[in-house]
Amino acid sequence: MNSNTLSSLPDDHWLEFEESGVLNGQNACNNCSAEYEIIDNNTLSISGFSCTEIACAEASYLYLSDDRYSYSFESQKLILTELSPDPGTEYTLEAD
Repeated sequence: MNSNTLSSLPDDHWLEFEESGVLNGQNACNNCSAEYEIIDNNTLSISGFSCTEIACAEASYLYLSDDRYSYSFESQKLILTELSPDPGTEYTLEAD
């Protein structure tokens, strides 16, 4: 299983899930956006994830595939787990 703990990334990396179904984020100096939909009580779909492509010094990069993810909450963390094409890839996001 691959694991990405987003809370360990620099402060200039973040994701925000808006109630309108828009997902916004930032990777170092790049802005990202997508649409998301909650499918059921623990599955969401992300589509159209794209980021600007500005070259950044010392940039770590997050990319979410257009796919379905299971999600769960542990304390102040959101855990996204890819269902396919790379099942088991996990992203842990720590809430502010």
